[in-house]
Amino acid sequence: MTDLQSLISRLEKAEKPTFVLDIEIHALQLGGYVKSHDSSGVLFVINGMQHAVSARAIPAYTASLDAAVGLVTEGWRWSIQQIEDMTTTQTGDWYYGHMEHCADLYAHGRQSGKSKTPAIALCIAALKAQASEES
Repeated sequence: MTDLQSLISRLEKAEKPTFVLDIEIHALQLGGYVKSHDSSGVLFVINGMQHAVSARAIPAYTASLDAAVGLVTEGWRWSIQQIEDMTTTQTGDWYYGHMEHCADLYAHGRQSGKSKTPAIALCIAALKAQASEES
């Protein structure tokens, strides 16, 4: 099974969308892990059973806000902000994904993610929100 914290850490280091991160996110959502993959498809293991999936059927979580929104669990609000980061020497804009639990802010709090792309920023925030519900 894909480790959620490890996946969040890899997303935070990602410079651009990648298929490998997309399939790891998808495996996590399915409750399994990636056994193998190539350009044509992915072999997932879920509850001990192998499932082959076409590469085109994997949502582009790290490239598409539409796909990343699918990671937002019920009860959470989300937003994206584009901000020029003036606190570092890095150039260009950053995107911040914000998540806030609607009903139980004290138990789950607010979660956020920062990335060079809005979709990855939202992926980070949404997965952090999922982790907060698991703990």
